[in-house]
Amino acid sequence: MLTEIDHGLDTKHLETTATLQHDGSFILNTPHPGAAKFMPPSMPVAGLPRVAVVMAKLIVKEEDRGIRPFLVALSDGKEMCGGVSTKLIPPLGGGDSLDHAITSFVNVHLPPSALLGDIKTPTDHQHFFSVISRVPIGTLSLSIGLLPAQKASTVIYAQYSMRRMVTDPSGHKVPIMSFRTQQLPLLRSLAQIKVLEKMAPWVIERFRNPTVDARVRHGLAIITKAVFLQHGQQSLAQFVERCGAQGLFSHNQLISYQLGLLGLATELLLGRYALPSPTMPTCLLAKHEQGLIAEARAQLQALKGGHRSKEYNDFMLPRCRPIVEAIGHRVAYEAACAAGVPECILAVYESEVVNMDIGWYIENGEVTRLSLWEKENAALNGVLTSAEAMIHDMAAGIRTTAPIVSQETYAAFVESLPSLTGEASYSLHPECTID
Repeated sequence: MLTEIDHGLDTKHLETTATLQHDGSFILNTPHPGAAKFMPPSMPVAGLPRVAVVMAKLIVKEEDRGIRPFLVALSDGKEMCGGVSTKLIPPLGGGDSLDHAITSFVNVHLPPSALLGDIKTPTDHQHFFSVISRVPIGTLSLSIGLLPAQKASTVIYAQYSMRRMVTDPSGHKVPIMSFRTQQLPLLRSLAQIKVLEKMAPWVIERFRNPTVDARVRHGLAIITKAVFLQHGQQSLAQFVERCGAQGLFSHNQLISYQLGLLGLATELLLGRYALPSPTMPTCLLAKHEQGLIAEARAQLQALKGGHRSKEYNDFMLPRCRPIVEAIGHRVAYEAACAAGVPECILAVYESEVVNMDIGWYIENGEVTRLSLWEKENAALNGVLTSAEAMIHDMAAGIRTTAPIVSQETYAAFVESLPSLTGEASYSLHPECTID
């Protein structure tokens, strides 16, 4: 439990305290409602005891010795432990969610063994980052976990589009998948999936390398989150739109971040550390990444107040997310190239990313709108030839309850809906008298 209500990104200034007692034990307290822990599930569930690693300020003889992790029992599975209170947050919109909660502590007694570490005063400011070193691992794990959701959504969309029929001008019934406008979201999502499948092991391999700087591992987690979330959100939004009204219902599983972007981009611009350099520096996505960074660094140097000034907030902060995403796009593309992903899939992915900031590419003479359209169109046709096989392979490992994937499941779904009938009558033209 790290984040508090009043301290979202400002985790260095948490207010939950753990005060050392004479016998070596600790007393855990939430000083005011704004210091309550926000989001982590803490309700008693299914009779299973629940524990948490709670981040709190260690207080020793009124001295603040920094944020430390404490192992705390929350409940025995049936009721909350003494001094621990929890408030269930309303469920997040769209689909199932965890029992996210607001958790507070009042004079909770912790044994000496609850402190994960020692009570010595930290020797440098990096101590805090070592304490939360597992956070980037969670960031990376949750981000990569978005890929199965995108795969499932892609399968649902494809199966719906292949079974949904319309009548063409000649009077023949054709699937809506035969229209290019319906194909585009599918083919682009397939390209994203194939590329991201190769990015994930590339990042994991470097993440597990103990010689890699912890800040670089954190940076890799952030670019992974930025790219996986960006592609997933875009694909889902298009699937929902192209499925019409049926895409809006939660039973069809299509409606079911931004932490760290600012810090990562600023650290990179200031040159405090660097992420892995491009292995294909002449490719379009690498040129885009380096161009955005060079442009931002030049503007940063021109700011009189540096990276803590109002000017930085006004002119530079809006650039941070595009820079982080550009790095992620390049990393994903290079990983997919190295893994032997087919050229047509790479071209679809590259074209989609270029279209996200086509003004930069045109301004720098890298593409024209027509050349990009022609390149993407040829690549889309290449992916289309193998799209059905890719969907079939993807569907084999996915269990979906979405009724729109086949006529049979949809008919069964409609049959299962509550139905009302009656014998009432209501006149729309009641008799009236004329004086």
